[in-house]
Amino acid sequence: MKHELTRRYKNQLKEISRFVKEKGKLVDIGCSIGMFLSTAISFGFEPYGYDINKINLQKAKKFFGINILKDNFLEAKRYENFFDIATLWDVLEHMKDPIEFLSKLMSIIKPGGLLVVQCPNMESYEFLKFGNKWNWLTPGDHLQFFTLKSLVRVVTKAGFIPIKVKLWLNPLTFSNVMLSFRNRDPTLFFNRLLFKVINKLKNYFQKFKLNIPFEIIRGFYGWFLQLIHHGGHRHSLIKVFAIKPNST
Repeated sequence: MKHELTRRYKNQLKEISRFVKEKGKLVDIGCSIGMFLSTAISFGFEPYGYDINKINLQKAKKFFGINILKDNFLEAKRYENFFDIATLWDVLEHMKDPIEFLSKLMSIIKPGGLLVVQCPNMESYEFLKFGNKWNWLTPGDHLQFFTLKSLVRVVTKAGFIPIKVKLWLNPLTFSNVMLSFRNRDPTLFFNRLLFKVINKLKNYFQKFKLNIPFEIIRGFYGWFLQLIHHGGHRHSLIKVFAIKPNST
């Protein structure tokens, strides 16, 4: 799992690097224990993080040397026009007023700086098919639900200029989701059988200490399922890249 997350973070940072001329200060809102930021360090970015879980923040500082921000960082004068990049991975859906939050966030980003926002997609194949069983729904925890158009609208109303929008989901994650659902759908019935077979084979080879890349196999299977079910047009996650307008 750690290897898969690291690979995902590297891909995210490669995307970000295409939009910035120089590696600068990157703040990750909702940074957890700082694994994304630790990968950002290897790309040459200066890492800053904020999370409402203060235990996670302390771990980010202790394990990875992340510069941690206090609760009032959006109002602190020292951070005005300070950051080159701000990222929010699956965070904005937790906000009561996402437009207000992004408007405040803009004040700490440099003119021409980059904002990256990722949120669950309410028009995704999984939500339309599985409804309240969709693993991204989590009522009470997620306060906002976005489509591609509504997320772009929120980012735009906050004052940012969207420059790229994409729908995506990691194939391994998609295969895990599909393998976990239980209903009478013939495809999902086959998925459950496959899931049991993969687990039995994995346990069998582990007895002999043989390292078979089952996660890669399931990743390819997830990619195949994505082609069958939505061809990349209704993925579970929306990612928006936007810039702060230059001062006039």
